[in-house]
Order: sequence, then structure tokens, then C-alpha cells
Amino acid sequence: MKIYKILIIDDDINTIKFIIDKLETNNKNYEFYHAPSGAEGVRVAEKFSPNLILTDWEMPEMSGIELIKRLKSAERTKDIPVIMVTGAMTTSQHLQTALDAGAVDFIRKPVDEIELQSRVRAVLQLADYYAELVALKNRELASTAMKILETNNFNTHIFKELGEVEQDINNQKTNIVERISILRNTISNKIKSEAWTQFETYFHNVNPDFQANLLADFPNLSPTDLRIAAFIRLNLNSKEIAAVTFTAVDSVKTARYRLRQKLNVDQTENLTGFLLKY
Repeated sequence: MKIYKILIIDDDINTIKFIIDKLETNNKNYEFYHAPSGAEGVRVAEKFSPNLILTDWEMPEMSGIELIKRLKSAERTKDIPVIMVTGAMTTSQHLQTALDAGAVDFIRKPVDEIELQSRVRAVLQLADYYAELVALKNRELASTAMKILETNNFNTHIFKELGEVEQDINNQKTNIVERISILRNTISNKIKSEAWTQFETYFHNVNPDFQANLLADFPNLSPTDLRIAAFIRLNLNSKEIAAVTFTAVDSVKTARYRLRQKLNVDQTENLTGFLLKY
């Protein structure tokens, strides 16, 4: 049974107790966290990565709106759904303000038990669907990478055959050798270019912010570093990356080593796991 972590942020402890009590009534797969202020709520969210956050609007130090904006601006918490729970800001304009800030739903105080349970359940189900959709897209992305690998294996075979033909006629027909050499270079460049372009398109559709987020923390990364990082994020090994990019395995290993150095990732740390944070 999946356990859902729910964070409740409110400066009124009685409200927190009420929400926990009502949600626990029909669901035993909820694990609760709570915070008395927006600032503390951000810290708890960053530490425990809850599946859902319910927050009050009016709180000292940081309002619920400011809290949501803070959560949505951070990579670690931006995808956590937030429900605004308030007894003061209850007009349709307030609802729109909350939704514009990033809230996914709005519950008015005094909180109705049935409404609370149904809205929490609906938001968690929607979050699960979104997570499954992202996982499916990642599987499709990995599948696409494998198809590129298979295509490149075939192209590699053709490329090798051309090389052998070149060797056979090298001492007899210089003009043909030159033409074949040009053809091999043309094929090589085309394969490299098309393979990366196709992969990059799919990868960007699934992970649109990956390169930008990585460059924000490590601005010295080169285009080659970013390409290698994208493949490693999909947990491809050096041999598979070499096949996809039509390069030597040793070259990929060197590129991985240099990437580790630039990212300050120790050899004992899993590089794929590190890149999954972005």
C-alpha cells in the first residue's frame, strides 16, 4: 500500500489537528507533517518531499501565496501540489489569485469533512497520474534511444564494410579510394548529427528544464558535457552511449570522467542519481 506524505501548514494548531483527524478517518495510508509558518513549511517540504501540501493563506512572516511562489521556484518542490485552505480570503478573486500563484485547489474554512477528503483524494490521484505519465515518457525516451542505437549498429556495419572495400582497392584505384573516403566521412557526420538531433528533441520534450538547470549550477559545461549528461541521466552505460553517438567507447569514458570533475561528483557517488536531481 502506497503511503502518501501530507504536509499541513497553518499557524493555528487546532486547524492542523482537525485536518489530520478528518483525513485519518477513512484513510490509513496518509503520513502527516505539519508546520506553524510558511518559512518552516518550506524547510519541511524540502526535507521530506511530501506528496501534497495544504496551507493557510494568512500566516505570520510568510503568507500562503508567498509560500506557494517559493515552493514553485525551487526545483526540489516545484511539482508538489498545493491546496489553499482559508477562512478569510474566500472570494472568487482570491481563488483566482491562489490558482495563479500555483495552487491546484482551494478549500474554504470552516472546512467541511467530506469536501476535504474528496479534494485531497482527487489531487493525490491526479498527482499519481502525472507521475505515471512522466515515467511513461521516460520509458518512451529510453526506448527511442535504443532504437537509435540499433540503427547506428547497422550504419556502423555499413561504415566498416566501406572501410574494407577501401583497403582492398587502395593500391589500384586511388580515385575510388578518395571517393569512398569522402562517402565514409559524409555518412559518419550525418549519423552523428541526426542521432543527436532526434534524441535531443525527445529528451527536451520530457525534460525541458534539464540543461538550463544544470548550466545554472555549472556554467562551465560544454555542449558535449550536456549531451553526455543527458544520456547518463537515462542510465545508459558507456558502450551504449558510444553506439548512440557513433563515437569510441574510450572517448565516452573520458567524457564521463571530465563531466564528473566539472560537476564535482566523487567516483564513489552515482552519477546518474546526481543528474536525476536536475
